[in-house]
Amino acid sequence: MRKIFVAILITLSVHPVLSSEVDAAYALLSRLMPEREVEVEFQMIPDDNGNDVFELQTVNEKLVVRGNSALVMAYALHYYLRNFCNSSFSWNGQQLHIGERLPVIEQKIRKIATFDQRYYLNYCTFNYSMSFWDWERWEKEIDWMALHGINLPLALVGQEAVWQNTLRRLNYSEDEITAFLPGPSYTGWWLLGNLESWGGPVSQEWIDKQSDLQKKIVSRMKELGMQPVFQGFYGMVPNSLKIKHPTAKIHNPGKWLNFNRPGFLLPDDPLFSEIAAIYYEEQRLLYGISDYYQGDPFHEGGTSEGVNVTKAAKGIYAAMKANNPGSTWVLQAWGENPTKKLLKGIPKGKALVVDLYAEALPQWGGKASEWARKSSFEGHNWIWSEIPNFGGQTGMTAKLDQTNRDIMFALKHPNGNKMKGLGATPEGIEQDAVIYDLIFDLAWEKDTVDMDDWLEMYVSSRYGKINSEILQAWQIMRNTIYNSQYRHASGDHGSPPFESVLCARPAWNVTKVSTWGYGDMDYSPEKLLLAWEMFFKNRHQFADSDCFRCDLVNLTRQVMANHGREVYNKLQVAFDNKDINNFNVMAGKMLDLISDMDLLMSSRKEFLLGSWLEKAKKRAQSQSEMTNFEENARRLITVWTNEKHVVNDYAYREYSGLLNDYYRERWRMFIDYARGVLDGNDPRIPDFFSFEEKWVLSDEEYPSEAQENELDVVYYLGMKYFHN
Repeated sequence: MRKIFVAILITLSVHPVLSSEVDAAYALLSRLMPEREVEVEFQMIPDDNGNDVFELQTVNEKLVVRGNSALVMAYALHYYLRNFCNSSFSWNGQQLHIGERLPVIEQKIRKIATFDQRYYLNYCTFNYSMSFWDWERWEKEIDWMALHGINLPLALVGQEAVWQNTLRRLNYSEDEITAFLPGPSYTGWWLLGNLESWGGPVSQEWIDKQSDLQKKIVSRMKELGMQPVFQGFYGMVPNSLKIKHPTAKIHNPGKWLNFNRPGFLLPDDPLFSEIAAIYYEEQRLLYGISDYYQGDPFHEGGTSEGVNVTKAAKGIYAAMKANNPGSTWVLQAWGENPTKKLLKGIPKGKALVVDLYAEALPQWGGKASEWARKSSFEGHNWIWSEIPNFGGQTGMTAKLDQTNRDIMFALKHPNGNKMKGLGATPEGIEQDAVIYDLIFDLAWEKDTVDMDDWLEMYVSSRYGKINSEILQAWQIMRNTIYNSQYRHASGDHGSPPFESVLCARPAWNVTKVSTWGYGDMDYSPEKLLLAWEMFFKNRHQFADSDCFRCDLVNLTRQVMANHGREVYNKLQVAFDNKDINNFNVMAGKMLDLISDMDLLMSSRKEFLLGSWLEKAKKRAQSQSEMTNFEENARRLITVWTNEKHVVNDYAYREYSGLLNDYYRERWRMFIDYARGVLDGNDPRIPDFFSFEEKWVLSDEEYPSEAQENELDVVYYLGMKYFHN
């Protein structure tokens, strides 16, 4: 017994008793940099008048990281790594070439957060990127969130189990419950109240696995000091509830795209309080409690005709408050929602409105926009947020300088007194990492940053080093692809990025891929080619950086996609001039270009169709489920639904496998048709949808590991297209 006591004393002398916050910070460090644990010490300090604060200091040759929470200490650690070590963590890998000893901080650094809340994720992200994530991938993402100081992440995984348990208590059969639940690629739109059942059925094993996954996600988020935003009950119910309760006040919100929306149970119906109480109890039993609940009635065109919206909002919040008296209702500002009538039904201070698209169509009232509100959000707190990506598309785009200006403009505006935070609400992630670093760095600034200095820091930390040419290349990128002008006062309603015509459903006069795509290139492709030349020239010098290799491939893809527009235009000119010889030449070049882009993308795991499909198949528990999950994954990024619709190709991806077998094949069909026209025949117009649907239902396997060396394939394509 005495030996055990002595051992405990020795242990305590080496590792003193730690708070849970400090323990969480050490656990994060152990996951990311276990070899550096002995060189870092975490210490708790009080907040600064309610604001997050961190300090960095070198004491006795050890880096001391102080903060008022584990999350703040995590951001402080990443701040140190980027600003002092030329190191960073990103979706494209870690960049850690620190040296034998951690760099010394001569003078203590202290930074206070300007924004209390740093919000992250979008309902769409849970499908366009996360549909089939496992715990290993989620664990990395949560660590990434912590390193970026995100404290208010949306947490929507595992809602199938909440609804299953709720509906069981409402005397639903298992088959009736299954008929309400969507497939794994469509949960976001289900929770938004846009559809039910589509993409299913899902098995009990899937429901249980997602529930277990959410428990791990929520536990880790809370361990690190995040406040997960849960799905609230806002009246969404299965349409079948009308049959079970024919006298219940269930409103029909209409259709979304080609889908029947779930019903909306009016909060003044006694059944609403009953279901809400069951729903929140089941959610609490599974995942605990949160202070933040999200849910948007009448999302994206849902009709509220005949509904007293203010009264309904009061009822929705009352049920939320009964579950947790400290609840805040989180709402998305998107289109007309949330309406003034709805906001008036929520007590002041109990709503938090996320202005989703503030970089392009701000609603908070400080900048001219067709969505702008003169009274901001009826006096409620709000968050400035940006949508860096739509649909998980691969094109490069961002608004670096404008984001820098707009956030601080909003902060200093009279309406900024209710601006409680900032955020990123991407529909898809793992692209254009630079904009996320900028947004969440600005949470700690009281004014705009010097973009020249900030960009140099970012590039140095992303690649581990920098030289004048790579910095110049990034400055060109900053002023071209990362200076996107979409959604400006010109009235253009295109969504970023500028889309590659090579991925469009073939036709003449094509300018974009998706219905809401951005058709006009708003930068000079010649300038971007100069940036690529600098990357190409320095490819060996920076070859040890995985992030550089990823960016090199992606930038090569972008300049090739831009070149594709030129080839397509020449193809059309040849057709219009009935120049069959030149038409055949340009047709060959266009098809070759798509195949070469497929070859390029095969050099990186991030850009493989096989990787996307493999994630889906690995999460399945049976052959039938594997077939359904693969169809979900294929359908989402192509036709989206199962009929001809405007949403086709919304989530198009320039993936290896998809480029050759899907986009190239469509263009081959069209070229054969056009050639038949030039030959004087009467060819049948290609049935693209039948081809697309056949591909969605196919089971051809694709590689899930890189097939080529990035540097070799970039050299080959560079010499072929730009150095010939």
